[in-house]
Amino acid sequence: TSAQGHAEGVLNDTFSNQTIQDWYNSKAHGAMLYTKIVEQNFYSIVIDDLKVGGVSLGLECQQYNNPRTFVDSGTTFLSLPSPIFFPVVNRIRHQLSHSNATVPACTRSEKFWMGVLRCPADSEASFFSLFPDIAISFAAAESDLQYFTVTVPPHLYLQSMPCLDSPGHTCFMFSIQESAGGPCILGTVLMEGYDVVFDRANKRIGFAASSCAVEARHLAKPRLSGLFTRSSSKQCQYVEPDGFQKQSSLKSTVIFLSAVAFILLFVLCSWDNCFPSSSERRWHWFRAVPQRPDD
Repeated sequence: TSAQGHAEGVLNDTFSNQTIQDWYNSKAHGAMLYTKIVEQNFYSIVIDDLKVGGVSLGLECQQYNNPRTFVDSGTTFLSLPSPIFFPVVNRIRHQLSHSNATVPACTRSEKFWMGVLRCPADSEASFFSLFPDIAISFAAAESDLQYFTVTVPPHLYLQSMPCLDSPGHTCFMFSIQESAGGPCILGTVLMEGYDVVFDRANKRIGFAASSCAVEARHLAKPRLSGLFTRSSSKQCQYVEPDGFQKQSSLKSTVIFLSAVAFILLFVLCSWDNCFPSSSERRWHWFRAVPQRPDD
């Protein structure tokens, strides 16, 4: 039973998933689409493509997943590796610069795009209308020849919060952050717009569009599109080059052997013999220096 599983500290994947799935099926929600879990410890999945304003970044899909992509409800932001983060920001800024509407001056500050400056707005609807949707595609769990897309509208990646210098007014903070040298993390910025099922038993994660976050505010609903079919499969999971793997393995071996050698040296000789005091070092040096014969 579930109680027994929790008491033993073991979560029954099949039972847990079935409970969530039964609850979900009892609701009048839309279709749930699944993508594969490729590394279960991190709920790691694979991004197929990323679009800003309906236009693909045009990058090799392995770059989106270097070193990996995972779904994490404990991460607030949408964290993107540097080679992905800056093209996304540049695309959004390009759209703002070509907008016919008045664009808040705060969006021209680098601090806004780094997520440290709160941008005030007279109306959340007019502010959101300036920004494009971000769409992320995943290969379907059933077949690599199929894929689906989840859309992240502006009201999900622009978080509303009180203005620090204008009490009573609403400000917005850019909630996509750079993951310098780190993984791509799909946090609550993405998950807030969807019902997400972690199906460990079948090694897949499911997405279905949710209206929970937008019904009261009359905002655009997140969109789940697909399944789409393509003519050939794509290998988007990042694989480290053979040379890099060998270099990393060699470096780890050298560090390990160095540590072992130091420990052996420390054990096999006493501290006084191997590391004499400063006075002893001076005496040993004095005895080692040959003496000049007297004239």
